Amino acid sequence: MRRRSGEMNPWPLLIVAAAGLLLFALFLVIEGIQDASLLTEKELAAEAARAASLLQERIFQARERADIIALNPLVHGDSDEVANLLTAIMERCSLYEGLAVFAGDGTLLGEVPAGIGPLVTRDGAAARGYRPMVVDIDDVPQHILVIGVEAKGDRLLIALVNLRAMAREVILGTHAGEVRLSFPHGGDVVWRGEAPNPPDLPLRLLSLLVGKREHLAGSAEMPTPGWTITIRKPYGSFLTEALQDILSSFDFYVSLFFPATIALVIIILAVNHSRRYFKEQALRDGLTGLYNRRFLETALQAIPRQGRGKRTSFLMIDIDDFKNFNDSHGHLAGDGLLREIADILLANTRQTDIVARYGGDEFAIVLPAAGPENAVKVAGRIREAVKKECPATVSIGISSFPDHGATVEGLIKGADRALYQAKARGKDRVEGVWDLN
Repeated sequence: MRRRSGEMNPWPLLIVAAAGLLLFALFLVIEGIQDASLLTEKELAAEAARAASLLQERIFQARERADIIALNPLVHGDSDEVANLLTAIMERCSLYEGLAVFAGDGTLLGEVPAGIGPLVTRDGAAARGYRPMVVDIDDVPQHILVIGVEAKGDRLLIALVNLRAMAREVILGTHAGEVRLSFPHGGDVVWRGEAPNPPDLPLRLLSLLVGKREHLAGSAEMPTPGWTITIRKPYGSFLTEALQDILSSFDFYVSLFFPATIALVIIILAVNHSRRYFKEQALRDGLTGLYNRRFLETALQAIPRQGRGKRTSFLMIDIDDFKNFNDSHGHLAGDGLLREIADILLANTRQTDIVARYGGDEFAIVLPAAGPENAVKVAGRIREAVKKECPATVSIGISSFPDHGATVEGLIKGADRALYQAKARGKDRVEGVWDLN
């Protein structure tokens, strides 16, 4: 069709408009990509936070379960039992991808998958004609469980090692008698022994990790009898910490390394005897969810074995006039009050403390590494919280080991006498055995 004279051609305008729309759309796409990128970063940050929280939770759970398992009177370090640990741990702990189990003499008892053992001991390599070994970290499962039982059977050392987090390669079993971990950003960690081929290498390595808390920065040495740990890193600082020496006839140790060397060493809590023992005997009180009296008594038996250099306090707690409350409000209300007070006890104690229902309207708390002064503070917080949040009050008696009771019987008797005095002096009180007339 022929345009009339003077009529404007619309195509240039349409082209400009289309170009504008295209540019605007492109702008929106770019913004969307940037927003998506920012969103992805946020999601990654959130995921990292969740992972950190999960890791922290696992560490807390490990500590709590370590307390329980160490108090089990049936735990022992028999080699036959250790050999059976491999299957038990894999069943209970799907987190662990690599396992190596050792007997008291350092002999490899079992491994999953095959070939993991030589990564943590020279025994396996020596049997094949011993030679230095270099392993690319990509071929190493993320978690290696190292279990060592001392020849005398008086100590069971268990550790979970995460090697992949920072190490580039692992060099084990050199002729110089070294175990070396190298890292991608420079620096390394070396364990050196006097003998070129120590047969108990896994045990010695784990034993080395148990020591006085030290902050190591740059280059530092931590001497131990016959061995030296040399840590070389060009940046940052390390915290080497023995978290626990559990009070039992067997010592369980946990060491955490941040941020480098071995990224994570966590105690493993799978011992066959413990599983059978605690399956047969209930640990918890059915009403409150606290530990029951049987477990409390087992825990108390461990206290004298810790030695007189370590202090532990014991609290006996009784609800004032609980019978009258039950008669006035009914047993359902009484049960509810017991649960409320149980929650208050947990909220005002540490995860390492043992909180139990002693029986009826009585509770008991074991406070490891706490002397009389700290015990009084804890008891005071509990008394105030109950008075504020519940339609009842409590009386509390305190005794401490070894100051006011060198035996379990003396510890319980002292706290019970102090509780009786708190009742006699008007209730809603905290009394220590040292306050007795």
